[in-house]
Amino acid sequence: MREILTIIAACIVVALAAALAVPPFVDWTKHGAAIAQKLGEGFGGRVALEGPVRLRLLPAPRLTAGALVAERAGLVIRARETALELSAPALLRGAFEFTDIGLDHAEVSLEPALLDIADVQGARVAVARFRLTDAALRVAGAHPLAFDHVDMTGAADTLAGPFRGQGVWRGARAVDFSFSTASIEQGRLRGKFAFDDRGSQAHVEATGEVALEDGAATFSGQAIVNGALGGAPARANFMLAANADALHADKIDARLGDDDHALSFSGAADFSRENGLDGRLQAASLDLDRFRAGHATFDAAQAAPALALRLRLAADSVTLGGQALTNVAADVARKPEATPRIALDAGLPGRTRLHYDGAFDVIAARAFDGELKVETRDAGKLAAYITPVAPELARWLTAGVFTRLSYDGHARVDADGLTLAARAIEIDRSRLAGAIDWRAATPNARSRLDMRLAAPLVDIDSLPDFSALAHVSARDDLMLSLDAQSLRVARIGAAPAETGRLRLSLTRADGVTLLKDMSILGLGGADLSGSGRVTEQGGGFDFKLDAERLSDLAALVRRVAPGPASEALVARARALSPAHLTFGVAIDANGAFTQLNLSGDAGGARYSAQAQPAGEGRMQARLSVQAPEAATLLRQAGLAVLPLKGVGGARLEAEGEGVVGAPLRTRASLDLAGLSLRFAGETILALDRASARGELIGESADLARLAPLFAFGAPDLSKKVPLSGRAQMRFDGQGLALSSIAAEIAGVKAKGDLARDVAGAVSGALALDHLSAPDLAALALGPPQPASAAALWPMLKFAPARFDPPNADVGLDVGRLDLGAGLVAQDARLRLSLAPGVVAAREIAMTLGEGRVSGEAAVRREGGAVIAKAALNGESLAASAGPFAARVNGAVDLSGAGSSMAELVASLAGSARLKFSDARIAQAAPEALAHVVAEAEKAEGAFEPLAISQTLAREMDKDAQELPAFESQATIASGRLSFAPTQLRVGDASAHLSGALDLRTGALDVRETLSAPGPAGWTSAPGIEISWSGEHGALARRVNADALIGALAERAIAREAERNAALEADIHERAFFNRRLKMDRRNDEERRALEEARRILEQPPAPPPVSPPPPRAPATVLTPQHPAPPRRPPAAFAPAKRGAAPDPSTAGRY
Repeated sequence: MREILTIIAACIVVALAAALAVPPFVDWTKHGAAIAQKLGEGFGGRVALEGPVRLRLLPAPRLTAGALVAERAGLVIRARETALELSAPALLRGAFEFTDIGLDHAEVSLEPALLDIADVQGARVAVARFRLTDAALRVAGAHPLAFDHVDMTGAADTLAGPFRGQGVWRGARAVDFSFSTASIEQGRLRGKFAFDDRGSQAHVEATGEVALEDGAATFSGQAIVNGALGGAPARANFMLAANADALHADKIDARLGDDDHALSFSGAADFSRENGLDGRLQAASLDLDRFRAGHATFDAAQAAPALALRLRLAADSVTLGGQALTNVAADVARKPEATPRIALDAGLPGRTRLHYDGAFDVIAARAFDGELKVETRDAGKLAAYITPVAPELARWLTAGVFTRLSYDGHARVDADGLTLAARAIEIDRSRLAGAIDWRAATPNARSRLDMRLAAPLVDIDSLPDFSALAHVSARDDLMLSLDAQSLRVARIGAAPAETGRLRLSLTRADGVTLLKDMSILGLGGADLSGSGRVTEQGGGFDFKLDAERLSDLAALVRRVAPGPASEALVARARALSPAHLTFGVAIDANGAFTQLNLSGDAGGARYSAQAQPAGEGRMQARLSVQAPEAATLLRQAGLAVLPLKGVGGARLEAEGEGVVGAPLRTRASLDLAGLSLRFAGETILALDRASARGELIGESADLARLAPLFAFGAPDLSKKVPLSGRAQMRFDGQGLALSSIAAEIAGVKAKGDLARDVAGAVSGALALDHLSAPDLAALALGPPQPASAAALWPMLKFAPARFDPPNADVGLDVGRLDLGAGLVAQDARLRLSLAPGVVAAREIAMTLGEGRVSGEAAVRREGGAVIAKAALNGESLAASAGPFAARVNGAVDLSGAGSSMAELVASLAGSARLKFSDARIAQAAPEALAHVVAEAEKAEGAFEPLAISQTLAREMDKDAQELPAFESQATIASGRLSFAPTQLRVGDASAHLSGALDLRTGALDVRETLSAPGPAGWTSAPGIEISWSGEHGALARRVNADALIGALAERAIAREAERNAALEADIHERAFFNRRLKMDRRNDEERRALEEARRILEQPPAPPPVSPPPPRAPATVLTPQHPAPPRRPPAAFAPAKRGAAPDPSTAGRY
């Protein structure tokens, strides 16, 4: 055996030595064709080796050669240098299994249309490891692909897979890649592919299947992309379908930004060589503010790839600039060598909808040129939103105070300014069209605004505030032309009227404002024309007015130039119609009048006013107004009076003199139907700051003459209302103020200060010596209505108020305040608030008797109904009603509504928390109950209920019931104040008190249950019920003593029963002792009889005499003789015999 193994080993050694030594001596280049043919058989195609061929068998078969060419259908491989290492065991099996293939400067050409997958699967070639160095990959097709400078290593179990490998492509940038696949099955290759861009740090993974369809390679699967976009981290996950011509991504789930500042998208995208990238993305919510906070350096221009692009984005909500944009849709399109375009539709703050379709400059973010449609219903809110990016536009929007603004036309925005070509501009209900051009200021020129507008219809009520717009544009040179063909005027109680025409031409340049023409024709029966010129030194205007009705023209003036003067004109338009006036004015640089001329008629009054220079820089002014009726002038002054005639005329005269631009020393007088007003002070005549300041004196022998004008009815000829007083007056742009008032009106003295602002609201403080609260309430309730004889409150409907009081908030300090019903408060302080139909008193503090009252009360008139509310607090208030008296502390909160005083009182509801002290009830002595009970307990005679009631009433009348301090919760419902039951301790008695006050009738109902401590032997405490009912001051007392009388009667019956029971017990006791005595006597007699019988029986018999014995006779039986029984004693209860003395213990009953 050893010899055999030795021989085998020797053979192996020889074979190995031969394998090691023989190949170097063989010229393998001559066998190159045969080797290439053998390799071609395993490759499934043609293989050619060029250059010297070397073969080495140990340690593994290794073949090196020069150039290599391997060709088969659809695949060509060329290499400059080739190194092949084969597996010896595989060769022995007849298979080519390469453990290492190295190709230097290889070129791999792939033509998918010619690949034969079935033939590849039959090839018996395996590659454990292959290396490509500086290789080039070529993929043929309609759009060939080429990858140069590729270094790659990998392996292939067969030519049909599985495949795996990794490498790097050094093209424009270095890209690392790796792949791992399964075997080719049914013409499909499933695998995972990864790519890493070293420059952008992007990472792409794709998992799916590669297949040949119609001769072209396709991929379908899932892809994940990670990287950075515009400086922000980005990630996307999507389904991918790709071929050599296009890519399609579906079910995209993308995120831009880090975890705390991310924007999330979903959607789909396509990429093609011809159209570039086309993305369609959606998002529920995008918080761009949060994203920018985390990625402030994000560059959208850098994020967009440098290729043709179309991106469509839809989002339900986008947060930008601290506000939420709704229903946002954007469509961005960019083509090479062309300006990007965007179509944007979004909901902006202020109920704004924006649509833009046009070009935009990515670098200059605020450069646009395209079609714009925008509509807003809150321009102020929109202006606040766009202020950071468009401050100039925001200023215009803020100044206009638009309710609704829409624009439809072309817009061009650049660094120089804004150009608008408007097809339609709608300002509220006005429609305009035209061109607007605004150029920004430059170092050598002011900003310029040029507006040329035409309007088929202008709604006066919706015109913007032109004074505010003029202030905003004060820094601009201006050219404005407007031609409104029709003016719409809203009229109360009628459909809007389209009437009149407006033409306006205005320019401003180099500090000169020129009103070329302003004409208003046929506006509600009014014609107005004017022109003028104003420079930095001053200027002037001339106007002519002919109007049968001023209402529509006044409405137009208020819209274009809002302010106190235009508001006053609107309020007095009817009183000033018809009007035929000419007006000319000259002003200085400060806006003060230097010359003024006014003449004409207005509303039946004759007006004449002149102001002209008087030399040395001084000016004289004179005003004269005459009206045949006082009502005419009062209505033109803004007072609501009846247009009555015959009351008296009115005349106003005023004269002033002073330095131009300075206050004028003025004296004025007004005579008005017996009322004389005199003013002496200073006045200023200016368009924007007219004012008057000085002393005002008023006197009248009887103001009642003016009463009919204010709907106070005919004056009472038996009573006069004299007026005498003075005050310091101030009138300016803030309103009218009267200070240091010292006046007496109808005997009421008043001191203090009052002010009326431009809106008509009155404020101030007054001190009055007396005032009537019912008269104040009558401002809302109307004149008091009479009540029927049987009613406490009037049932008639509230009368209309004589007039609507102005809005007022005045502090009052009243010495005596008449509250009505005979109540008078002292030292009352309150804040009186007035409004049309409203009278309210707040911060009330007054002394009522020895107590205090505070709180608030209000009365509001709504048509024929009145709503009243009150919340009052009282301290130590003395209250009395009939026998009741107490001091009350607490709070009452109530409210009600009704169309008459009776209905109002009947509807009152609320609650009260009251504390009573020093409470006393007259003729309700609590000791009366105990006294009556004690007397009844002592009585021995017959029980008399009527006597008990009479005694109780007399005892209660002797004294009052003093109640301890107690609290009570009360409710008010349907005009009835109900007190919650209260348990009290009154001396030794216990009281249960409750009650109610009917505010509708003034009836009071109080009930008290009084219980005294129960005497000995009583099972319950004796008690009575006392009630007081009736109207205030006439309360009737009723005492219900039925329970007490019943209890006392029960006690009387019990006492009689006890006496009868005692008598019966005494009788039975005496009978018992009598029977006992008789029984004892009988027992004694029987005992004596027994003892006598025993003695007789025990006595020995006498001895017989001695004699001779008689002859013996027959024996006889002797019968013993017993003594007779003792005699029975007589019956114990036998009636006594006649004539026998009776037993004294029977009391003669037996």
